[in-house]
Amino acid sequence: MSSDTTKNEDTNSQKRLSGGSVVVWLMALPNGLLCYKLITVKLNSNAYLELLQTTVVPISTLNFGDDFWLLADNASVHKSAKVSDFMIKSGIEVLSWPSRSSDLNIVEDIWKISDQVYDDLYI
Repeated sequence: MSSDTTKNEDTNSQKRLSGGSVVVWLMALPNGLLCYKLITVKLNSNAYLELLQTTVVPISTLNFGDDFWLLADNASVHKSAKVSDFMIKSGIEVLSWPSRSSDLNIVEDIWKISDQVYDDLYI
């Protein structure tokens, strides 16, 4: 991979705002709804667990009742012991996600669109 390609990927994967950065978390539901949240703290296991408890589970329960599955990629916060324990205790089934399969994830397509919109507006 050339250094130009690496530089371009780094630029596109992280948009900086006023010397800091903001993580945009996104959940796509099978009924077509999108839920997003701006996260300004480091997304560690504790922050992700709070996101699950305050956003993911309530929205999923509202739309699908108590019987729903979650699909998460292989990010370390998704796989942490604390998060795994919460999922087991809450009875939430997490579908396994094969590594290197981001091209199958609908959220990746949404990021590509939003990245293009960002570039068109701000560059």
